Amino acid sequence: LHSNFLKQIQQPSTFSRG
Repeated sequence: LHSNFLKQIQQPSTFSRG
């Protein structure tokens, strides 16, 4: 997994936007 992906998990709002 990429570090960015892990960050997205911590921030659902960012992950939702894509």
